[in-house]
Amino acid sequence: MMKLSLTILPLLVISCSSFAQVSESSSYYQVTFSDKHQYNKAAISLHGQLIKSEPDFLRHFVLLSASEKQRLSLHSQQIEYISQTAPKIKLPAAKDNQQTSGISNYPCYPTVEETFTAAHQLRQNYPQLATMVDIGNSWQKSKGIGGYDLWVLKLTNQQTAEQHPDKPILFIHAAMHAREYTTSPLALAFAQQMVEQYQTNADYQWILDRHQIHILLHMNPDGRKQAEQQLYWRKNANSDYCQGNNIGADLNRNFSWNWGNVPGGSSDNPCNELYRGPEPASEPETQAVESYLRQIFDDNRGPLITDAAPDDTQGMHIDLHSYSELILWPWGGTTTPAPNGNALQTLGRKLAEFNDYYPQQSVGLYPTDGTSDNISYGELGIPNITFELGTAFFQSCSVYQNTILPKNLPALVYAAKAIEAPYLIPSGPDIDELHLNGQQRFSIAINQTATLTIQASDNLFNDINGEETIQNISAIALYINQSPWDDNAAAISLSPSDGSLIKTRNKLHMNSI
Repeated sequence: MMKLSLTILPLLVISCSSFAQVSESSSYYQVTFSDKHQYNKAAISLHGQLIKSEPDFLRHFVLLSASEKQRLSLHSQQIEYISQTAPKIKLPAAKDNQQTSGISNYPCYPTVEETFTAAHQLRQNYPQLATMVDIGNSWQKSKGIGGYDLWVLKLTNQQTAEQHPDKPILFIHAAMHAREYTTSPLALAFAQQMVEQYQTNADYQWILDRHQIHILLHMNPDGRKQAEQQLYWRKNANSDYCQGNNIGADLNRNFSWNWGNVPGGSSDNPCNELYRGPEPASEPETQAVESYLRQIFDDNRGPLITDAAPDDTQGMHIDLHSYSELILWPWGGTTTPAPNGNALQTLGRKLAEFNDYYPQQSVGLYPTDGTSDNISYGELGIPNITFELGTAFFQSCSVYQNTILPKNLPALVYAAKAIEAPYLIPSGPDIDELHLNGQQRFSIAINQTATLTIQASDNLFNDINGEETIQNISAIALYINQSPWDDNAAAISLSPSDGSLIKTRNKLHMNSI
């Protein structure tokens, strides 16, 4: 167990009535950084103020108040004033004038209603594999002024429940920040892929037979409806805080564990984009997620900030955000590594190998508090990983379809495989190529003989931000219709095709008849 020292500040609770409904005025700035690492850390810290970024030039364009500008200047970055207000959004042309679905001008992104309709259609078409769970209400619905149910799409083969009674769980939630267009469509596409290809894809069949995937498709549907009008809407729609387009609380500063405990980690100004709410988990959306996480996951971590979760902890929580092409893990409130920091780093670097994103601990130029990892990892000890998808909030459909989907769907599939032991499995090695009779997609008839060719590697990590320790591959074994950790699992030993095991960062080829 790793012992770390961290000072926890007293919890600050402020009544709603003490807030002034005024906002410090902001101006539009260009902020340039000297290296990629600082640029990426700034993307975390400036997420609430970002308008656009130019990664090739290591610069962000942001709205900053005078106090925010002063705080950022302490980090010795170049800050250039551009204008009093941010430029208006330049909308892309619609594919045609007859667009019948999707967000206006962005037909690849289903609306809130279309997302829920598609999820219910999966449930109807595949009742053995998909169910829907209503875990709570949005703020507007809680007040009886419209709003939405918070629907979780639960995927698993219900017919294998008796055979696998304690299936580990992958929880994914999307669209906590309303303007992040890519997140909910990716989560929906992942669900559709897993279910619709269950009969023809061995990986998906294995995952859904043995595991559960729970997907909260829209954590902030009220805010998302505002963002569907091409508004840079981040917070929920709680009109008790501020007014106009500045209402609401930042749900990713509202989680209760470590809420408001980091100086400058969130804002107490109701009109600020990082407003944490008047008290921990004050918002119905946050309450619903916290309650559901405590329902589906056991508490695996002790009460001390230095307590590590056991290495064999099962389950994972993935928080889908955009943008910045990052893979992040706890802590975000301190530069001190989490008690499970090495394992979280390994998991993050493994996932970043699939999407080629920049993996790093989630603390930015300055720390944050009240974020989603504080409940899943901080309280419960479940590994929490944040994906920052793409390069824009209102990402073009061409980038989403041609880059974000093909890069991130395999990463989510890997996560769904690794939840048996996410603190152990990602350290490798992995099978990165598998061929049967020379084919990658294959099937054979019963009683037919075939040649299975396997390639293994212990180097499947994104090492752009530090290299993982690797191991020599000492053996590979084959299990048929079993996993190595099953009771009485029978291993079939394989021999390397060249007569020796290739070591270090090279790859190992093996054949079996």
